[in-house]
Amino acid sequence: MASERALASDSLTRKAPGRMHAVSAPLRPLLTIQQVAEFLSVSPRTVRRLMARGFPHVRFGRLLRFDQADVLRWVAGRRSEL
Repeated sequence: MASERALASDSLTRKAPGRMHAVSAPLRPLLTIQQVAEFLSVSPRTVRRLMARGFPHVRFGRLLRFDQADVLRWVAGRRSEL
């Protein structure tokens, strides 16, 4: 098990062409449209509309994912002071 972790870690830090480079921040799971919609209490359709206006997202081919930190920053940027 420890050797599996070492192999996985080594593959992320090797700097060969076509290989991934080391990531400085810990990896966090990315959220789906449904998860973001539930978090914001809106429909998935609304999330797609927000994306057209610049809502932060990551595209992997046809898959759309959202970094939780980006979503939280976006929400914080839209707070209004009363």
